[in-house]
Amino acid sequence: PNRMARLTAVLLAAALAAPAAAKERSEIPEAYKWNLDELYPSEAAWEQARLALAARLPTLAAHKGHLGDSAGALLAALQQKSALELDLVRLYVYASARSDEDTRAARPRELQQGAQQLFVDFGAALSWLQPELLTLDPAKVAGFLASEPRLAPWRFFLEDTLRGKPHTLDAAGEELLAEA
Repeated sequence: PNRMARLTAVLLAAALAAPAAAKERSEIPEAYKWNLDELYPSEAAWEQARLALAARLPTLAAHKGHLGDSAGALLAALQQKSALELDLVRLYVYASARSDEDTRAARPRELQQGAQQLFVDFGAALSWLQPELLTLDPAKVAGFLASEPRLAPWRFFLEDTLRGKPHTLDAAGEELLAEA
């Protein structure tokens, strides 16, 4: 019985170590493939959107130093941040899904790395936001939330940011951390 148990263990280990029989993407029925054309009709369209988003990142700096000016100024900054995030996630999902289609292909990995770099650039371009929010009086932020109903989707973000004050670096420290 001892010999049989060892043989079974060896066979089980060999079976688990064997690579799974993978199919080529061309062998998969269309019904089981995702349609990335719904995100971008072509890689060229994705690349154009990536370049456009990269060009929009510096515009976030226009809000720097103005978050406490008014509820409208805070809203404009948060709306722009969210719009950029949505576009960035869309770019990343496309690139990541393309990379997952065939992990042997280099070009889709390049797309994914390009999207990842945009996330880093986005974080660096926005690294001033939380430190600046932390300079605002919490009562002022509460007043902005009360006076501007369109800030409601960011209530948790704003309140959570203010709670994190003891754990947040200054703007230069946050930028360095974002770039890492």
